[in-house]
Amino acid sequence: MKHLLLLTVLVSLTFTATAQDEAKEKYSRTQTQNKDVYGGWYNFGGMVYDNLGGVDYFRNHLFPDSSVQVEFSNGFGHVWKHSMGQVFDPADDNWAIGGIVPIDLTDSYTVDSIRIWYRYFRNQTQYPDTIRVQVFTEANMSLFEDPWANGQSYASTPYDYTTHSGQNASQVFNILIDDDDTSTVSQTTLDLEINQLVNADEVIGVVVDYFPGNPYNFADTIDQYITTPPTNQINAFIMYNFRDNNDQFYTGFYNHGWLIPSSIRYNENTQNWNGSYYPGIAYFNYVDHSDIDFHVVSTVGLEENEKSLFTVYPNPANDIIQINSDFNFSPQDIKIKDIRGRNVETLVNFMDNSINIATLSNGTYFLLIENDEMKGTEKFVIAR
Repeated sequence: MKHLLLLTVLVSLTFTATAQDEAKEKYSRTQTQNKDVYGGWYNFGGMVYDNLGGVDYFRNHLFPDSSVQVEFSNGFGHVWKHSMGQVFDPADDNWAIGGIVPIDLTDSYTVDSIRIWYRYFRNQTQYPDTIRVQVFTEANMSLFEDPWANGQSYASTPYDYTTHSGQNASQVFNILIDDDDTSTVSQTTLDLEINQLVNADEVIGVVVDYFPGNPYNFADTIDQYITTPPTNQINAFIMYNFRDNNDQFYTGFYNHGWLIPSSIRYNENTQNWNGSYYPGIAYFNYVDHSDIDFHVVSTVGLEENEKSLFTVYPNPANDIIQINSDFNFSPQDIKIKDIRGRNVETLVNFMDNSINIATLSNGTYFLLIENDEMKGTEKFVIAR
């Protein structure tokens, strides 16, 4: 990251939150990064954990206000994180530590999908809950390089505490989660296609919020891990972060987690930082990285190998879509995925150019076509 906005005057800033952490957990899954490739899966916290050590792994209950409670390392208290996320800089030279080739600074790139690692305890089944994912490009973030001269670079966006949202997001996804998304024994992933083009030498930010769709009361306990389970069992959504206890990387480093002090979250402090989202803040004596995977493809490869392969029309569509291609690549396997990357239709050895989509609901989908010679992906929308 070369083009940074530097603070010329640093006002006196004070955190009102204490250093609370929920319990540590073991991180043992296979790392997601491809080795020695241009692009692939990137997870900075996982890379540091696997290759450098000195990293702990924490769970975090998310909630849109501080009325409910969980157990922290220093005692029982109110939830203080409504959001988590990650500022992602694939051009950072530190990726090479994990054997991953950084994206060239002169190349734009595409983050075509992300994976959010979570657990979801669903005790209330009447209504779905909501996960909101906001995507921010660098044009809508302010980047500050090491204003305290201690390595804690950060980024921010204007923040509306009444809606718990950052302003000027390039994409916003509201995803209903229900019984099918429950995961209580181990982490699972929320897979989301974003297909976000990022300009050369720029970063991208992703933030995740949880909004309960079922009722809750003040002082309800949402922690599912305490010895005596709570009497009123309400739903709980948990995300994870890596903590680099050695503060391995400093100035100009933007692969930080998106952790917001309580004074910003709940509008408690009327001075200084209040009213801003802080994606990528390294605070106290730690550097935190949210457990979010980014899948990166080179823009050149996407343009040449996929986008020119075929088109889908009409778009938006109703009950039928047509495939138009200058290539002769039948028979072919076809998959239709929803915006979360889940297969909703599979056609094997398909020989036609017309696909019936009458059974699919309104929304955004991706058509994937593949045979022995080539493969491609196109996005289409169903709007009736």
